[in-house]
Amino acid sequence: MFERFPPFRPADAAKFRERAHMFASFVDWDAGRLWAAINSETAFNQMVAFTSRGLPAVAGITHILDPFLIDIDDRALHDPEAGREADQVRRAVGSMIREVMEANGYRKTGKLRAVPPEPRRIFVRAEVFERAPLPREPKPFDWDRYVMGAPFHQVRQLSPELGNRRLPSMYSPDRAWFYISSLDLDVACGDLQRVEIALLQMRDMYRSRRNPDLSPVKAFVMDLDLRELEAIRERLTDEPG
Repeated sequence: MFERFPPFRPADAAKFRERAHMFASFVDWDAGRLWAAINSETAFNQMVAFTSRGLPAVAGITHILDPFLIDIDDRALHDPEAGREADQVRRAVGSMIREVMEANGYRKTGKLRAVPPEPRRIFVRAEVFERAPLPREPKPFDWDRYVMGAPFHQVRQLSPELGNRRLPSMYSPDRAWFYISSLDLDVACGDLQRVEIALLQMRDMYRSRRNPDLSPVKAFVMDLDLRELEAIRERLTDEPG
């Protein structure tokens, strides 16, 4: 069956330097060619192909790494200092591979497996990777049910809108009072004189709707408050004396 590789995302060199500071200088090793070779779509696809077979990712790119390591490995046969450098380069390669694989949705398994000697024995054992599981999507949240049962102060704390504005216009539970958010005051619903005064204030404020600095939200609240005050006054004037 034909295997489709995930889209390649290059690893961020700056993040690698920060996370693997011991190997930060290797980003520029050999004029940056080693990092560029590992952090490429070609190398990634080959690492994924070997990963899908349960083999170390590095096994897919040993032929890419060989030209970078062959000279230093030859010198290491007779020079202990070159041997230490060759070992450090290999550790840097492993860290670079991890950076590329993790940037593309893979993670370490904690398992080491033998690396096939192709074209020669470049690595003995190396890390095996696997696809990292996708994050679980949270359960759907019933917003209506929550708001119906939650204390209002909690809703205000959680709401960027309500937490930074006045209380919304509302009646008291016995509907004896009406709080007018636009004016930040309340009126007794049975006091026609106070309702009339509030209406005059609202109409004066209503004219400010032409002010370009007035937000659409405030204008909408003013409309609601004006209509509600007019409805209260209408109920009072229609009541028998």
